[in-house]
Amino acid sequence: MCCSDRLGRDMTGQQGADSRRNELLRLLYPEVVVGAASTWADQSYATTMHKSELEGTANFAPGRLAEFATGRACAREAMRQIGVIDAVPRRSDRSPQWPPAISGSITHNQRLCAAVVMRAESTSARRYLGIDIEKPERMTEAVRRRVLSQAETVRVGDLAPRERQRYVATVFSAKEAFYKAQHQLSGAWLGFDAVEVTVGIDHVTIVLSEATRSLLGDASVSANWLELEGRVAVGVTLTAPQVELR
Repeated sequence: MCCSDRLGRDMTGQQGADSRRNELLRLLYPEVVVGAASTWADQSYATTMHKSELEGTANFAPGRLAEFATGRACAREAMRQIGVIDAVPRRSDRSPQWPPAISGSITHNQRLCAAVVMRAESTSARRYLGIDIEKPERMTEAVRRRVLSQAETVRVGDLAPRERQRYVATVFSAKEAFYKAQHQLSGAWLGFDAVEVTVGIDHVTIVLSEATRSLLGDASVSANWLELEGRVAVGVTLTAPQVELR
C-alpha cells in the first residue's frame, strides 16, 4: 500500500546520507514548508507502488522501473512528511498527477531520485514547485548548444572547463525545474528558449520570454541552486494567481 512504504520506515529513523541530503533539498525553497525525500534507485520499490502508479509501467526496462518506482516512493514519503497519504499516478501526458491542493516535483539522475512537495496555501495565489538534479560531466558541447541561448553562451565563454560544465548544468537544471513547475499550471510543452537563465552564487535568475509571459500571465518565479554529491540541484518556485490554465 502507498501509505506503508519501506522508504518511509527507513527514513523516519535514518540519520545518514539520505536525511542530510533531504535537509539540503529543503534549502532550495526557503519561502515555503516542503516535504523532501531522496534515495538511490532500487527496483524493489516497485513492490510498494499503488495500483494506479503501476499503470503503463509493464514495458519499462529494469533501470527505468527502478528510477520510476523509487521516485514515486520519494514522492509518497515527502507527502507523508506534510500529512498527506496518497499515490502519485501519471497523467495522460506522463506528468505526475498530484493530489488536490498539492504541488510537487520528482527528479532522478543516474540513480539518485528525489521529490519535493508542498500544500497549496489558502490565498489568492498558488505556488508550484519544480526540481531537477544533473551531473555536470554530462553537459557536452552538444547539450550546451541545444540548451543555451546566445546570451547564456556568452556568459560561459571565459569560464574554465569544469566551471563551464557546472554552469551549463545549472542552467539546464533551472530550465527543467521551471518546466516542471509551470506544467502543473499551464499543461504546456515549452522549449529551452522559454526562459533566460543567469546563475548567481546560490540563486538563479529566470527571465520569462514574451511568449512564456503571455502564457503564464502574472506568474513570478524564484530559484535557488546548490551542489549535491557531485551534482547540481535547482529548485524553482512559481507563484501565480489562483487561475487554472490547463
